[in-house]
Amino acid sequence: MLHDESPCTVSELRTLNVIAILAVFHLSTLCRFEIEAQRSTSRALSTYAVHTAVNVALFPVLFFFSALYYTDVTSSAAVLLALRHQLRRVRQRHEGEPPSMTSDAKVIVLGVLAVAMRQTNVIWVVVLNGGLEAVDAIKAMRLPRPEIKKKAMTLGGRMAQTMSQYAVGHIHDPLLVTAWLDGEWMD
Repeated sequence: MLHDESPCTVSELRTLNVIAILAVFHLSTLCRFEIEAQRSTSRALSTYAVHTAVNVALFPVLFFFSALYYTDVTSSAAVLLALRHQLRRVRQRHEGEPPSMTSDAKVIVLGVLAVAMRQTNVIWVVVLNGGLEAVDAIKAMRLPRPEIKKKAMTLGGRMAQTMSQYAVGHIHDPLLVTAWLDGEWMD
């Protein structure tokens, strides 16, 4: 016996992407909140986090595909979900909570799901989450921080100083608002 109706309609498929773009907005807000929570003690959601989420959700390519049935929006939501959990793990580690096996497994499963959604997400999952984990692990090593000389040097001298800092594990990771074009930062 054949059915006259298809299992799902076009409007139902497009509704899935509307839900996904709302998830992208929500997850972008939460990711920005996690980034800000690492740098401050405030647990309030900033207007900057909401503004960032609006910019991400209204990104032209992403917003255009939210009106169609295509995997870009759902794929982006999956990557943001994996990123959000990784950022939460990093923040909790900074607050003194050791990561649990459950949180490790959750990040791995979410990363695998994001890659299963779209194979090119492997770049985002590995580079973004793996990079966060690598930088956090290097920072946690507590190597002696080399002294940074503020006096003007030649280009060769600055390069030699920078390379010697990197050789002992120093990571140049200033806040974006304090970074300058020449690589220095404000005091």
